[in-house]
Amino acid sequence: MLIDFADRASAFHDAPLPNLPMHVQRAESYLEALPASGGTNQLDGLLRALRLPADPRRVREVLLMTDGFIGNESEIIAAAEANLGTARVFGFGIGGSVNHYLLSRLSQVGRGFYQFVRNDEDPEPAVERFVRRIERPMLTDLSVSWSGVEVLDVLPRKVPDLFDAEPVVLVGRYKQPGAGVVTLRGMRNGGPEELKVSFEIPAAEGASPGLSSLWPALASRSST
Repeated sequence: MLIDFADRASAFHDAPLPNLPMHVQRAESYLEALPASGGTNQLDGLLRALRLPADPRRVREVLLMTDGFIGNESEIIAAAEANLGTARVFGFGIGGSVNHYLLSRLSQVGRGFYQFVRNDEDPEPAVERFVRRIERPMLTDLSVSWSGVEVLDVLPRKVPDLFDAEPVVLVGRYKQPGAGVVTLRGMRNGGPEELKVSFEIPAAEGASPGLSSLWPALASRSST
């Protein structure tokens, strides 16, 4: 399904269509005829995509592609969080005018990833990489649990899916050093997958300025 947004959002079709040659040809003709005019009302386009009736047999992937600067970040991010459901959101920015913070934050909220193409970069290889990574999720619906050591304030709170060439990075803090096990659970090829990794966290002295900016209350503590 193609949704274009300028001053308002409109769509190539009212509902997603099967990936058949006749539909692809019509979609390409629709894109070629799109005029580059109006504003960049991404909120309407995003809500139109996220509020479509869900299909329990499929995971909805929303690709936000733009070369324009989009403001009202707080409103758009809040709307994405409220309407996300089980969908995944991926940002794709082109050129020097895009709002990197918004697209990267939306991708984080949507458990996807963000890719950017510079003005001096050939977009075709970048698009191929982007599509290849989306087509190859290694693990979906991830969850992480800890034993042996009390781990707090793990971010992001919604663990993103694991995609090809895109590591999952979590940041958290602990109260006391020690040894434990982290368990990663997810879905792979339609079945459950579980991975357990033993770890040992040593005592640390002093607080890193970078970490204390994330957790000001830890500035005077010795374990981060």
